[in-house]
Amino acid sequence: MRAVVVGAGIGGLASAALLAKNGFSVVVLEKLDRPGGRARVMQEGGYSFDMGPSWYLMPEVFQHFFSLLDTSQDKFYRLIRLDPSFRLSTDVREVEMRPELEDNREALDQLEPGGYDRFLKYLKRVRDLYYSTLGLLYRDYALHDLLDTRVAFRLLALNPFRSMNWLNSLYFRSQEMLYLTGFPAVFLGGDPFRVPAFYAMINYPVFGQGVFYPSGGFGSVVEALMRLGQSLGVEYRFNREVKGVKVGSGEIRAVISEEGEHEADVFVFNADYHHVETQLLPPQHRSYPESYWERLKLSPSAILIYLGLRGRAATPHHNVVIRGDWRDHFSRLFQGRLPDPRSASYYVSVRSRSDRVAPEGREAIFFLIPVPSGHADPDYLTLAGQVEAHFLEKYCSGEVEFRRVFTPADFEVQYNAFRGTAFGPSHTLRQTAMFRPRTRSSKLRNTFFVGQYVHPGIGVPMVLISAEIVSSKIVSEFGGEVRVSREVT
Repeated sequence: MRAVVVGAGIGGLASAALLAKNGFSVVVLEKLDRPGGRARVMQEGGYSFDMGPSWYLMPEVFQHFFSLLDTSQDKFYRLIRLDPSFRLSTDVREVEMRPELEDNREALDQLEPGGYDRFLKYLKRVRDLYYSTLGLLYRDYALHDLLDTRVAFRLLALNPFRSMNWLNSLYFRSQEMLYLTGFPAVFLGGDPFRVPAFYAMINYPVFGQGVFYPSGGFGSVVEALMRLGQSLGVEYRFNREVKGVKVGSGEIRAVISEEGEHEADVFVFNADYHHVETQLLPPQHRSYPESYWERLKLSPSAILIYLGLRGRAATPHHNVVIRGDWRDHFSRLFQGRLPDPRSASYYVSVRSRSDRVAPEGREAIFFLIPVPSGHADPDYLTLAGQVEAHFLEKYCSGEVEFRRVFTPADFEVQYNAFRGTAFGPSHTLRQTAMFRPRTRSSKLRNTFFVGQYVHPGIGVPMVLISAEIVSSKIVSEFGGEVRVSREVT
């Protein structure tokens, strides 16, 4: 059986390897000149930047994925448990969270009376949520699953109609503790006032397991997936943008690039779902009308800044900066308004604190500023400059010798991202599990989708799970024969 995977992001690379493992002859077509998609690497002037994902959470998901291919992540990269895990900075104080809970006692008690003991109770709650939810993530859902009382009761027990902030407020009173336990909602493309309460489960990996860093960055994860695919015979073709499809008898017969037609029995799209539906598929073969996409609640987009600093940053690897009224900040994002530059919250990664990704005496710094899409680039660039100046003035010494800014317009151009979204559909209740776009076309029987749009959603671990779900579905229906990989070198 032949499979074509469109897109060499994490989801595409993972799906290709799993399908090849199960006997498919796989070709991956990628628009860009290198693998990784949003997780690809940019190198310039001796600096190396992970262009997207930077928090390595839920390590057991990665390990499980590698086990499906009869190997281990340890054979490709080393995991470093960061200490401190991250620094949270607000208008009034800074707190550095350590991976060993006991080491945070003094800091948490300073945030609010009895903060440490409250935090332990909270962590037990989110740990239970995490392990209750983890098994649900690996299941593909359809609307009829709501008729299964076992599934329905499990979902109702997770407080789906309450918010993450509601759950956090049951344990904490101080604004700083709510910041601390609320900011991980951004990992899900949302905010703590809108994502359902059960997504507080993300706090267990952050605080209960610790924040890890893969040696070499997320580029090492991308490289590992590609090397595994190569060992199983996957063929990768870069600079091959798919611009059309050939349809016949209720299935795709071929996708079309400048190189010509690429025929296969099965097609997996790790490209932007909206782009595939509205730009590649003929109208009669689309699963969703345009009205569906107009109603879809997208996550905020982002401004990304890549800085090469000749000098030093007095920070840890991960930094979360919250300024002003963050409820107003999030409200502005979902109303389509830019945040107030004087109170814009943002995230900064200084990878050079943990890895040799910058020349001697320099720092490689990555900014992520959540913003709505739909504004002119000068607006984004002005905001980027003000946020950058705030961080550099407060934490850095030296001069900037390399700078690149990536705006929602770049997400549109490079990834065909719907409305310049950085993350895809937000994790609201109506866009969770069976309510996210389907993993399989309802019109074309051999057409599948993988990545952040589909269940279980946003984040590298979730995308790996989506690849397993989709690949299992394809193998069970279209067959295949387990293949032994060549030794990876």
